[in-house]
Amino acid sequence: MGREAIKSIKYILLIFLIFNKGITMYKILIVFCFVIFITMTSAFTKSAEEYLTERATILMLEDQRSLGDGKLVKLLRDHENPSVRQRAALALARIQDKETAPDLISALQTDLEENVKRDAAFALGQIRDSSAVQPLIDYLNSEGLHWETIDALGKIGTDPAFFALFQLLSDPKISKKRAQDVMRVIWKFKKGSVVPLVTRYAKNNDIQTRRIAIYCLMRLRDPSANDILFKLIEDKDSYIRSLAVAGLQSIGKLENLKKLKKLLKDEDYQVQINAIRALRRLGFANILKIDQILELTEKGDTNVRVTAIDFLGDIGNEAAVPYLVSYLNDSNVRVEQAAILAIGKLIPKKAPNFLASFASHPDWRLRDATAEAFQQIEGDDTTQLLMAMAEDSNPMVQATILTALSQRQPQGFADIIAERLDHPDPLVRTIALGISAEFPELADSLRLTSILEKKYADPIWRDVDFLRETVDVLAKLNADSTFSLLKKMTKDENYIVRRQAADRLFELTGDRVEIAPVQTGKSLIDYENLLAANKDSRGVRADIITTRGTIRLQLFPEEACLTVHNFVTLAQKGYYDGVNFHRVAQNFVIQAGCPLGNGWGGPGYTIRCEINHRHCERGAVGMALSGKDTGGSQFFITHSPQYHLDGGYTIFGEVVEGMDTVDQIVQYDIIETIKIKFLD
Repeated sequence: MGREAIKSIKYILLIFLIFNKGITMYKILIVFCFVIFITMTSAFTKSAEEYLTERATILMLEDQRSLGDGKLVKLLRDHENPSVRQRAALALARIQDKETAPDLISALQTDLEENVKRDAAFALGQIRDSSAVQPLIDYLNSEGLHWETIDALGKIGTDPAFFALFQLLSDPKISKKRAQDVMRVIWKFKKGSVVPLVTRYAKNNDIQTRRIAIYCLMRLRDPSANDILFKLIEDKDSYIRSLAVAGLQSIGKLENLKKLKKLLKDEDYQVQINAIRALRRLGFANILKIDQILELTEKGDTNVRVTAIDFLGDIGNEAAVPYLVSYLNDSNVRVEQAAILAIGKLIPKKAPNFLASFASHPDWRLRDATAEAFQQIEGDDTTQLLMAMAEDSNPMVQATILTALSQRQPQGFADIIAERLDHPDPLVRTIALGISAEFPELADSLRLTSILEKKYADPIWRDVDFLRETVDVLAKLNADSTFSLLKKMTKDENYIVRRQAADRLFELTGDRVEIAPVQTGKSLIDYENLLAANKDSRGVRADIITTRGTIRLQLFPEEACLTVHNFVTLAQKGYYDGVNFHRVAQNFVIQAGCPLGNGWGGPGYTIRCEINHRHCERGAVGMALSGKDTGGSQFFITHSPQYHLDGGYTIFGEVVEGMDTVDQIVQYDIIETIKIKFLD
């Protein structure tokens, strides 16, 4: 309802009351209440309708990675509606332009709305500008005792920031939630002085506080935390046991070794895996009885089996060889791969004879493992075997072979690299290019700069990964002849490429080059429609149907509008049908969404990161990246909390059912399909 219409209603009502037996206080009160009602209704109507355009404008500029000639800052500074100002601050957090730091500091200090201040603090943390530290500390000590402020100080990471957080954690009156917030970030400073404080919280009665405290101690990697960590490897909570084992820096007393070995039989697979890794990391592989490890390789969780088989390669006992050889014919390819690598480490002199037949195995994954095993074994025989494999048809195998040969530089290697720079597969070209830049003599002999100039002018070589590697190679060469091409690449049609070129030029010369914003292909109306659709829906659910069971996700369109839209669109097209989990990092993440099945594929475009306030808890669903704004189709799901990823990845959903399936996923397991449901 417009302001003129409201004014007309006021006059009509007033005239009615005057002519209907005069004015009384009662009638005036009725008129006053009616006017207030109409005004509030107008405000709500405006918020729902007119502010949609402002929010869509912000989303559009954010997606373009553009400040809109000052429009975003103006919305933050001057707009009447606090939700619009808050959303502008979040957009600046995602764009991460340091020139906006003064405006964000101003919002932190002068805006009257708490939510605006909080997102201004969040943005300052994402920008990581040290000029914001004192304003953030002032805000923290006055009214800004929020996660966003604490997180920002942790990300910027100066000594004053550490001292402010240390004081806060030392305060006996600090709330449980705020103590948790501090411990999520204070480990980043790598200060051993915080260990006694965090240890106090590790003994807290609240399970979540204890878990975050142990996470903090684990990430600190400080020897002074060893005693408390050893006590906690016997905790009733399996997650705490798992973290405590992962954080151990030394064994100390002999009885501690006995405690650690006991965990090899723990009922929780994550604890078992971390116990195996700890024994290996701390140098106790060769003193264990082989039976203790063999038992873990024979049955049970596949990820535990793979970790244990890998451990056998370090155990120094050739009695394990017959078992490893038997695993070369296992029903699970990951077990076979692990056995190949373990044989290569355990019996390097005999391994080439054991493994030679796998160099031509029909399964590329076993050929790749064989090449990696040969890479670990020095000698002319393995060099010859690698050279014989150099024409492998699979790009992943080729990449492994090129990396292995680069460490040996056999005769004819320069010719191989020169040929691979013209390889039709972008992965092979990119690996070859990266290798050529590592060796100056090789780069000179290939006349690398000249080659790159020709390739950049050729429209065939438009693969983004190859172009990004080209930028980094030019920066490494750091010669006068490379600057002209770097400058040309700051105007590349791909935003990722031109931004990376501008960043490398700035690092080399100190000169900042302005780059064009992203061409998204969307109009303002498109963004309005996206926001309106999110408002009308009560939520979005995704069921990932895998060969091991169903993983049900709740998606977050409010926090990651464009990312959710992209994921839903791909799923509805059947893009993920038949795609494998190409990466499984035990106790960390599972990752899928690559159409090539090797981690190098995508949908042919990239989307911008939508960093938000979600923590990377167990079951978090995020976009996999190879740098800022490089997401496309690949996503990950966390096995356990990974707070060090907060603020670096778009968390666009969470697992609400099926975490047991997530835990069982093994590398190369298949996604059958993803079903999307919009909740009414």
